[in-house]
Amino acid sequence: MFEFPVDTSSIVYSPETGDQHNPVSLDTAYRRGDFLIAIAVTGMAIAILAPGLNQILQNSVGVLVRGGQSKSQIANADNNTQPATVSQTTNAPTVSSNGPKTPPKFTGSWASSPLRSQNIAGFPVTSAYGPRTSPCAGCSSMHRGADIGTPMYTPLYAIGPLGSSVNVRCWSNGRWGWVASFSVPEWGVSFDYVHLPVGECKSGLQKVGTIIAKSGTAGTGPHLHFQQRIGGTDGEKIAPQTGYVYQTLTGKLPGGSQ
Repeated sequence: MFEFPVDTSSIVYSPETGDQHNPVSLDTAYRRGDFLIAIAVTGMAIAILAPGLNQILQNSVGVLVRGGQSKSQIANADNNTQPATVSQTTNAPTVSSNGPKTPPKFTGSWASSPLRSQNIAGFPVTSAYGPRTSPCAGCSSMHRGADIGTPMYTPLYAIGPLGSSVNVRCWSNGRWGWVASFSVPEWGVSFDYVHLPVGECKSGLQKVGTIIAKSGTAGTGPHLHFQQRIGGTDGEKIAPQTGYVYQTLTGKLPGGSQ
């Protein structure tokens, strides 16, 4: 152990022995020496390790500030470049559109509501929108949609501006089967495909022109109950336009409507 010299700055005189002595014991002095050595060694270690610690600290702070990004992600952000791949997905799909933002320009019968016994894409209209005699027990006398006489499992397409997508919600309507509901903000309307069989509805973001459901049966037999609303999916039900029913059954808009 390093021997630290005894401090002589506070020598005192003892009247009992006549001796002069230092009140600081050697043991205490030795402990102070060890303490100073420890400080010196620690200081040297810090001086040696400081550059590495500084880099670690900078990296740690950078991660905290950048929300946990990797070095490559930070470099890409600093250089205003995009990463080669994007892994983040959206928790709430939204409608994306590359197509026209205005509603179709339906003319003639395409602009009007389907009439009973009219044919649309080869399928008969079995019940029009509006007042009617209730056709079955539990069926309404005020029909707020159009019934199309489609056989079971007839494909039904997502409608909207060509090149866009819609966010479909599939839900159960009890005894009336399943429903596919979605809105088309570009056109200011929403649609419901009603009486679908169980498992015949695709939820989430779907491209316009692709099959999202298949028709089922309820009340009067196999058919599609088609509903059109103003605004969102909770909007007021209105008389549907024949052109939209045609796009639902074929995946295409009537010629000349856009």
